[in-house]
Parts: sequence; C-alpha cells; structure tokens
Amino acid sequence: MSRRDTESHKECDCYQAGKDVTDLLCQGCKHCQRLHEQWEWFEDDVDDVVPLALRSIGHGDTETPETNDASAETTARRVVYDFIARFGAPLELHMDQGHNFESSLFNKVCRLLQISKTRTTPYHPASNVQVEWFNRTLLQMIRGYVDQNQRNWDEHLPLLTSAYRSSQHAITGFTPNRLMLGREVHQPQDIWSGTVELKANRMEAPEFLYDLEEGLKEAHNVAREQLSNVRKRRMT
Repeated sequence: MSRRDTESHKECDCYQAGKDVTDLLCQGCKHCQRLHEQWEWFEDDVDDVVPLALRSIGHGDTETPETNDASAETTARRVVYDFIARFGAPLELHMDQGHNFESSLFNKVCRLLQISKTRTTPYHPASNVQVEWFNRTLLQMIRGYVDQNQRNWDEHLPLLTSAYRSSQHAITGFTPNRLMLGREVHQPQDIWSGTVELKANRMEAPEFLYDLEEGLKEAHNVAREQLSNVRKRRMT
C-alpha cells in the first residue's frame, strides 16, 4: 500500500506526541523502502500470481477466490459460486482472452445465465485497466507481506483484499466498502481503540433501508462525477 493509504487508515485513530505516524510506518520500514525501489522488476508478471480476480467496476469491490488452477471448469465454478451466488448475475462480464474464459464451458455458462461477455484487446492491458491496476496493487501487497518461508501468501489473500477494500480510492475519494456496502467496516483497531459506539436509538428496517439507499446514491453520484472530471482532464 502507498503512503496515502497509510495516512487514510491512521487518521484520527493514532497519535504520538511530536511524531508523524506515517513517517514512522513508511520511512522507518526498510522492507517497504526496498519494496517500492524494486517495483519496476515486479511489473512483468502482473497476470500470473492470482488465477482469478473478480472486480465490480462500478464499486471498486474485488473478490479473489482461492484456487490452485485456472482451468475452464474451476473458473466457471468460482464465478458462479463465489460471485454470482453472493451478488447476483451481472449484465456483462469483461475479461481477457485467456483459454479458460474462451472455453465452450464458460461460454455455455454465460449463455445459460444470459450474461453478455466482452473481451479485451489482445496484449493491450489498458482495455482492462481497473483489473490490471488491482493486480499490480495486490502483487505489491503480497511482496510486502513478510513471513519466514513466504510460501503461504495465498492463505492471507482475504486479509489483503480486506485491507484494499478499506482503503480510500485516490480518484473517487471513497473506499470500495463504502460504495459497495454503503458503510465502512469496523477494523480491529476501531474496536480496541473505542472509536466504535453502539447507537442508542436503532432505526426501524424501512427507515434504515431508505437512509442506506440515499447514502449509496449520493456516494455513487460523487464518485461518478470525480471519475468524469479526471477523464476530462486527461483528455485535454
């Protein structure tokens, strides 16, 4: 994760007199310094570490189902059981032209569920840029994970993606959790620091659903506006 992400996580939660917590965490960690210095070398294999990453483009939410192969059968099973079963069937799936996605089995699944399947341009990562950027970020996080043997990184994917979902996006200004769930999730440090309080007056279900829907609409509108402004600036 970057210095900006560290700053967003430690806001209002951590304080040390006369010290910048971000400096202590980022500049004081030799492993993190080496990680950022050597990142150029690691960009070559951004598509080969995690066989399958499912990303909701509108919300920035990402799922990384645990799997040890990228076969057509495994890919179809993970898409159906880990994504569609939880969030519902998407109108469209945008993917690269890997053999698992181009297989007759996966095409049959899409036809059965009436999902429109679109493809990226071969050897042109920019046509699937959001997933490629997530792959880069996730690989950087995996490299930053320190353990004795470094062979069990896959066991920690849920925690790594949890950290990603709770990090503020540089452009939209919201976390994936906020755009997907309508709220921020409670982190362990929020519990033991006492920043989480139970509300005395609980809302009834209809009122809660109304507030949640209105909050999501407002967050999505702001995020779309921010993304649109960035696109316009880049085109000029």
